[in-house]
Amino acid sequence: MTNNTSKYSGEYKAASAKPDMTLEGVDWKKADEKYGLIEFCNGRDQNGRLYWAYLTLFPSKYREFKARAAAGESFRLLDYGEELASGWGKHPPEHVKKELEEKYGLNHKTSLEDDIRKQLEKTQTG
Repeated sequence: MTNNTSKYSGEYKAASAKPDMTLEGVDWKKADEKYGLIEFCNGRDQNGRLYWAYLTLFPSKYREFKARAAAGESFRLLDYGEELASGWGKHPPEHVKKELEEKYGLNHKTSLEDDIRKQLEKTQTG
């Protein structure tokens, strides 16, 4: 099973979007080349060993990734994005978290959904 905490990657600039925007007509190939979402995952590998990993998810695969993770399915993480860092155990060492914060602007204190909600509120009010 994989547990996930999404984070926006500062290295990949999110597209500005109005709240009423639909996803019809999105060029997913371009989005995958230009944008990414950082996802923290932990779980067990096929041998039962605990692992953790940070991935940059392809936008085109995000919904499928979240649905499979929520269902507790086993799947290959690298089918959904590129690995930024990984290791054995349930949690990454503090130095890895700090490095990702500095390199990608990763924020370990709020969720991706909270970050997006705040950005949407900003666009609606100003």
